[in-house]
Amino acid sequence: MTAPQQGSQPPRLTQRRISSKHELSRFQCGEQELDGWAKSHAFRLDQKDRCRVVIFCAETASSPCGFYAASMTQQAPGKLLRQDDRDAWKDGAPLMYIQYIGVQRSQQCLGIGSVMLIASLRRALDLNEIVPIHGVALRSLNDRTTALYERFAFRRAPDEDGPHPLMILPMLTAKDLFAG
Repeated sequence: MTAPQQGSQPPRLTQRRISSKHELSRFQCGEQELDGWAKSHAFRLDQKDRCRVVIFCAETASSPCGFYAASMTQQAPGKLLRQDDRDAWKDGAPLMYIQYIGVQRSQQCLGIGSVMLIASLRRALDLNEIVPIHGVALRSLNDRTTALYERFAFRRAPDEDGPHPLMILPMLTAKDLFAG
């Protein structure tokens, strides 16, 4: 399996860690909770080592077109997708957790979200080389984002039928995505 390809190429992006409390002060993706978190908490929580916030900018722009925030979490074995994994991680599975991923409203539907998701998965693969993790987890925001995550082989965790389901991508599946 290979990572999904977009029909048109997204803009070339640079990525870097957030460096100022003002960088996301004008960020608007259209989701009130995400916009508020970006403006009020992203820089502070990154500086306190509670998460890592990675900013993406188009090469020709000075303001961010998107960001993701990642940290670590542990899930109970019952949330894992396969019985073999539940048995292997019986004390809980460590996961890289994508807290938020957002694209500036004016830049949506250009493939930027996919580029950022791929970048975060590459970071998870790098992390897994240092310390083994079960995979990557996130909560989907809506049906559109659920469809995007499913294209990247994320699956709903058991008993996650609500509006913001926990979705997990096992590390072995992530490795397969980049094998081609």
